[in-house]
Amino acid sequence: MKVLTQQQYDFYKENGYLIIENFIDQAQIDSLKSALERLVAEKAKGLAQDKGDFNLEKTSGGSDGDPIAAGILRKIQSIVDYSPEFAEFAESDKMLDSVEDLIGPEIYYHSSKLMFKPAKHGGIKPWHQDYAYWASTKPDYVEHYNYQTGLLISYWDTSQADNNTNEHPGSGRNLYIDAHPKPFNNVNGVPFRSRIQVYDAPFGLYPTDGMLLHVDGKASPVWPQLPSPLFNDKGKYYYDELPNQGVKLPAVGVKIGVLSQNGTSMTVAVS
Repeated sequence: MKVLTQQQYDFYKENGYLIIENFIDQAQIDSLKSALERLVAEKAKGLAQDKGDFNLEKTSGGSDGDPIAAGILRKIQSIVDYSPEFAEFAESDKMLDSVEDLIGPEIYYHSSKLMFKPAKHGGIKPWHQDYAYWASTKPDYVEHYNYQTGLLISYWDTSQADNNTNEHPGSGRNLYIDAHPKPFNNVNGVPFRSRIQVYDAPFGLYPTDGMLLHVDGKASPVWPQLPSPLFNDKGKYYYDELPNQGVKLPAVGVKIGVLSQNGTSMTVAVS
């Protein structure tokens, strides 16, 4: 068991559910709440009717009927595709290790949604099972990320005790530096989650390979980029759009360049 106790596992097997108290710490809660507030302000403020994955609360308390008011959400479908913070949480080691403790290592992402419960509104929801009846647009579809090869550089910062960038964005004990740090977006116009952003992190002499991914069945290509053979710690490797992804560097003038590259061998220069 990586995270859970044997007693928790036995309870899950007996009852079919498990409540883990204090699973999310206050820093994570604050980060997710801030991300949600920004997303709602950008996508749903003043929204008068359902628009794509953003669904308003209805007078019926369900999915049908007239909205109770503009901008009051009932649900955001595919939340991880709109919020890097929620994607990071869903893919965190603690989350995945906990799921693995319960059902084993064969874990596949199916879908995500965030439900709202506006005060004095909403209907009663009994225990139910949705996805046994809802057809996926990509049943049994598994994405493969085309991680690149090259020189992978990390910044070791002894002033930090851990890599929790939710508490200290851009700073951590040992963070990898992305050779192509500018965030790129998915088909919905929001940045891909970090696991995809870093596929092209290594420095090297060759252009990156693109790849075709999907967001709820919609094609979402990742385009090739020019090679990035030179690291310079005075460069920009942190963007506010993805505070959990980039690295803030001390800008002391360290440079590392790839001079030659052949398969798994390369020559580098450090100054």
